[in-house]
Amino acid sequence: MFPEHFEAWANGPVSPALYSRHRGRFQLQPGEIAGDPDALDDGERESIDLVLASYGDFTANQLSQMTHQEKPWVFARERAGVATMARCDAELTDEDIFEHFDALVTATAHGEEG
Repeated sequence: MFPEHFEAWANGPVSPALYSRHRGRFQLQPGEIAGDPDALDDGERESIDLVLASYGDFTANQLSQMTHQEKPWVFARERAGVATMARCDAELTDEDIFEHFDALVTATAHGEEG
């Protein structure tokens, strides 16, 4: 949905470009980020709704802990050969991200746990 890439930072996946724009802000209110939600197509809107429904009630710490179990972050760090909490700028691949979340959607659709 956007061109920024994600890196496997110690606390979880981070888009450096987005991080630099919102650094130090731990909560954002509706309207604080410019954009046009009407520009989203049905698939993009569905993706956002799924993410919010699945992850919206978790704290930042819980989300960070969850990412340490998810394959895109784990694989990027393994490819870079870094320890769990070491600094790292290895990029998560689009393929790993797609496969991980596609499997979650498929499992949810079939009533399985991810």
